Amino acid sequence: MLTEQNVVGIWDGEAFCGTGFLVTPDTALTCAHVVAGREEGNMAATVEGRTITIGVVRRVPEVKGAGSTYDFPDLAELRLSEPAHDAQGVWLDQAGPTQAVSVSVHGFSGHTLEPGVQPDTLHLTVAGRSGRFVRLQWDQVVQGFSGGPVLDTTTGRVCGVLKASRHEKGSSGVG
Repeated sequence: MLTEQNVVGIWDGEAFCGTGFLVTPDTALTCAHVVAGREEGNMAATVEGRTITIGVVRRVPEVKGAGSTYDFPDLAELRLSEPAHDAQGVWLDQAGPTQAVSVSVHGFSGHTLEPGVQPDTLHLTVAGRSGRFVRLQWDQVVQGFSGGPVLDTTTGRVCGVLKASRHEKGSSGVG
């Protein structure tokens, strides 16, 4: 419940970009690729039903790199122009998830039974390491979940950030 209350949608004007999550009432994390190339001053987050202007504090790495996807670790820190009232931020874990652990990802997508971008949830199991990343299995990662918090359901702590689906050019799209 705590994680779900701290999830934010990230927008560039009318265009939905992806998901992020609060780590403090005025700071959010997301993937760097979610905010890369976006115009400062035009970006906002939907927080507690409100729209709050956001700015990018930093992206790591700063630029995408030469590959087809944004280089590791693909993270961005965002600052909200005003703090969220009822959200304090998620609980972060020191370690990544272990193999066979159940995780959930709260985010937003356009793949629900309702029209438009809506809150959505994935339930996944950690398959194991995949290079510097962790591979998840069972649910379908669809476009819009990029930057969503990966919640270890056994500890109740956020243990990662969802980056993409395995088949980024396939029918599932990028996470």
